[in-house]
Amino acid sequence: TGTELLLELAQIPKMLYHFVLHKYITVEGTSKRVLDELKVPESLEWGETIPPFIFALLIAMVYSTLVPLVTGVCALYFYLAAKVYTHQSLFVYAQLYEGGGVIMYQLNRSIFVIIYISIVIFSVLFSLKME
Repeated sequence: TGTELLLELAQIPKMLYHFVLHKYITVEGTSKRVLDELKVPESLEWGETIPPFIFALLIAMVYSTLVPLVTGVCALYFYLAAKVYTHQSLFVYAQLYEGGGVIMYQLNRSIFVIIYISIVIFSVLFSLKME
């Protein structure tokens, strides 16, 4: 998922499409509809963006109880992800509609379930270590 951040920041497929369109196909040769589609900003698809973060958080919470070194690597990942997606949300994507914060309740519930799972795993590990 770390390379996903860099690919998101680079926007490689869109750049390739732009270069192919302007290099091999002239702007005068394209239809008005295609040119209008190029001007429309893309929206951020939350259904494709959030699951890798939840999975990374789950892995970080479970493995940080076993190997504390994982915490630093995951902290770096989430720091970079916050910077990349803040930039993308401010300057690249435009939301077509407002969700009213409904997704934050679902994210909050998922994060607390992940925290409870890591606490249970940590407790089981300590209880096995004490015996």
